[in-house]
Amino acid sequence: MLKLCTRQLAAVILLLQVLLVVPARAQFGPGTQWTKDGNGYMAAENGEIVQLDARDKARRTVLVSKAQLTPQGQTVPIEVRRFAFSDDGRKVLLHTNTKKVWRYDTRGDYWVADLKANTMKQLGKGRPESSLMFAKF
Repeated sequence: MLKLCTRQLAAVILLLQVLLVVPARAQFGPGTQWTKDGNGYMAAENGEIVQLDARDKARRTVLVSKAQLTPQGQTVPIEVRRFAFSDDGRKVLLHTNTKKVWRYDTRGDYWVADLKANTMKQLGKGRPESSLMFAKF
């Protein structure tokens, strides 16, 4: 009897793993971008890019404001899916308007925001919408 229960339990656990764990890995999110000191992380939320302190939830610093993420002539900030700061921290590469290629949203539009000059420039502006992939600094 105990042997039968163990097999049934193993079957239930396997079924739960297949149903819950495997689909969760099908689409990777933008991931956590840790700060250089390892004490915090950066995230795109509410139209801004913010730095959050891992030790204190109340400490939140806006790194790129809504105004800095709003292209000239528009009234709303772009919706940032992924971002990467340049080594000197002056510029940020923004991935937005993403579309799926197979299972992953790798195609999209790219912008570079110059935080010191307070400007934004769209890369590949003459190209079709959501057609660029894998831009890097």
